[in-house]
Amino acid sequence: ADTSLPASHYSILRLGLIEGQDLLGLEYGTGSAKALTLSFWVKSNKTGSQTILGVTHSSMQQQNKQTFTINNANTWEKKEITFAGNTATAMTDITTMGLSIDILLAAGSSYRGGTAPLNVWGSRTSADKAVDTLDIASSTSDYFQITGVQLEVGSVATEFEHRSYGEELALCQRYYYELVSGDNKYWASGHYYSAGLFAATFSFPVTMRTAPTAGYTTGVSWYLIYTAGVADNLDAISFVRLHPNGGGIDTTTGTSGTQGNGGSIKTNNPACKIYFDAEL
Repeated sequence: ADTSLPASHYSILRLGLIEGQDLLGLEYGTGSAKALTLSFWVKSNKTGSQTILGVTHSSMQQQNKQTFTINNANTWEKKEITFAGNTATAMTDITTMGLSIDILLAAGSSYRGGTAPLNVWGSRTSADKAVDTLDIASSTSDYFQITGVQLEVGSVATEFEHRSYGEELALCQRYYYELVSGDNKYWASGHYYSAGLFAATFSFPVTMRTAPTAGYTTGVSWYLIYTAGVADNLDAISFVRLHPNGGGIDTTTGTSGTQGNGGSIKTNNPACKIYFDAEL
């Protein structure tokens, strides 16, 4: 708990991270710019007004300030907020972040003295970001819960769209994909390019936003190459040629096989995990 945050400190909840290319249909920068309506359910032990921002990124760098009010403590309340279309500044055609919805739930004085009007797109100004804040930081019993978040084109909020698990998973895998997790899982096949170099390839189930960053948990004998009746240790994995649809590994650490022999890579520890990150 902190009842007096330093001037430059804040706690932010960032919602609705959307790629710029998916927002071109809003026709920002023209007289036909479309509104966006955000709806959600919220619950907190705090009551009062809270600033919420529509924020454009990359070359746009603008914000639209709105507020919502929590009227009753510890009670789910539905909120609907409409952001006016941005007629002045066009959205950039990018696969990086074009728009986010930002809520500074606690903020120091540098973010609380602004006077920008509501529902007007303008320059991103720090002082306008938390003119009103619930200050979810002053007590360890403070909380802020949110669910049913939906951002739609137009000025009317519709019922929350429930997608199937498969649809939601595929949408998520554009930004993060877990190739394998757990023990005794086969995850790639390849061959010994030379006696000390095993090469393998793999594919992603959907096209990722960009060439991802690879990561994995590691330990001695956590990964094994099954080849020609033996199991070679694969203690370090070198990911190569990563692109939005897949990639490969070339690894020489802990491997020793016969050139030309094929093999499959298997996990050998419950803590094994291989993942790829292309988050905004």
